[in-house]
Amino acid sequence: MTIKASNATLSLGDNTAVNNITVDSTATGSQITATASARVTGNVVLNAPVTIGGNSSAFNSANVTVNASQVTVNVPLNNVKFNNNNTTIAGTSAQQVIDNADRSGYTPTRTSSNPPSATSITVNNTTSVDTVVVTGSSTGDTIKVYATATDQTPIGTGTAGSNGTANVVLTGLLANSGELYVTRTEAGKTESARTAVTYGQVTTAPAAPTSAALTTGTNAGTTKLTGVNNTMEYTVNSGSYQPIISTSADNITVSSGDVISVRVTANGATPASNAQQLTVALANITPAAAPTTGTLTQGTTSGTTQLTGVDNTMEYVVNTGSYLPITGTTVDNIQVTSTDTIYVRIAATAQKPASNAQVIPVQQAYIKPFATPAAPTNGALTTGTNAGTTKLTGVDNTMEYTVNSGSYLPITGTSVDSIQVSSGDVISVRVAANGATPASNAEQLTVALANITPAAAPTATLTQGTTSGTTQLTGVDNTMEYVVNTGSYLPITGTTVDNIQVTSTDTIYVRIAATAQKPASNAQAIPVQQAYIKP
Repeated sequence: MTIKASNATLSLGDNTAVNNITVDSTATGSQITATASARVTGNVVLNAPVTIGGNSSAFNSANVTVNASQVTVNVPLNNVKFNNNNTTIAGTSAQQVIDNADRSGYTPTRTSSNPPSATSITVNNTTSVDTVVVTGSSTGDTIKVYATATDQTPIGTGTAGSNGTANVVLTGLLANSGELYVTRTEAGKTESARTAVTYGQVTTAPAAPTSAALTTGTNAGTTKLTGVNNTMEYTVNSGSYQPIISTSADNITVSSGDVISVRVTANGATPASNAQQLTVALANITPAAAPTTGTLTQGTTSGTTQLTGVDNTMEYVVNTGSYLPITGTTVDNIQVTSTDTIYVRIAATAQKPASNAQVIPVQQAYIKPFATPAAPTNGALTTGTNAGTTKLTGVDNTMEYTVNSGSYLPITGTSVDSIQVSSGDVISVRVAANGATPASNAEQLTVALANITPAAAPTATLTQGTTSGTTQLTGVDNTMEYVVNTGSYLPITGTTVDNIQVTSTDTIYVRIAATAQKPASNAQAIPVQQAYIKP
């Protein structure tokens, strides 16, 4: 038998027997249906999109070959081979046909969703909230519940959670009993056929408990259910109820937004109570352990560090404040000092709280050094206020100085007075270190005698000399020198200088002689009086 006309219908009634059916490529949109007592044998070749329906037993002995690009199958077929790798299949028996197809051919793409099985559907008809619970779906599947087999508008819609269960809330179920029709829509596929399910009369459930509460669990990613007892049971997201054997249930694996339902377990003729529903918040979930892979190395630019061993699920903060997202496997050029601490954690999601934080103290070795700044150039020396000292000028309070490589001393103004020095000493001046910026190179100033304030004048005296016309200089020592009026100073080798030829108009000058380290002191001026001259 060959079907050539488009949109043709082949109806095989009771006790009809047909051997070999060919659907020509021109017979697009045709239908083949068969009753339970009809029989199709031989080969059924489908060269155009058709729909096969009726009773499955009619096709048990047929070998079906699909060459068409699309076929709708509403009855199970046991012997099917697909020759077209672009074929799509729809209908209530689509998955069964795919599962039983001849694997030597192509596997078609199913376009319609598998309907939920009746055994996976539970109708809860209560005096409060009526629900339909459908298990065995994939995460994200849409479940719709219809009041009749033909209604176009569902009376309830739900989405399967991560456990494959959808909890559809309904209104207006009959008080006694009735029938509902349930469909499933899988991702990328059309809505399935409707599965009929009956429900019993309404039962009056005891009131829900009110004492249950949630707190963080012992293990990461879990919550703890408290305020319960061993007459109760709980479920997460409408899954199977689990018995509670104590006053708490610890380490329940959850995500934020999950709903934990707690009820008193059914006991004999007393049905299970209504459920107290607790929505899990992030604060109810124990954070995951801190990451351990974060490490520090020097950053690319000066004064920075680089955070490695991380990924884009993590975030970090330096010391305190808001955490910053991490977008790769490293975070470069983080401005830090050696007193800082970097904290790294797995960022919170809509389902899970942020993890505990890994604490990474910043060490100087992890910071890219700055280049040493240039030395200052304005430093200069002049005589100090006190004897034996110099004065450092041309500086400011960002600087520090040292004499002959000793410890650096801070500078608090624009000069430093009365620095004890000797000729040849070296005063080093630099800009002090500031945070991650190191101290500059040093400007070096060598102290000259002219830069040192002379010592005070000595206090020598005169008396008559030993020979006539002379005076004697006393109160001196061998560190001193003298001169009469002007000219070169003469060294003093003892505690006196005798027989100095003078007149009463002369003046003798006495000073401590200059050394390699210190300048000559100020000079004591001693006018010569006639009484100091030997007659």
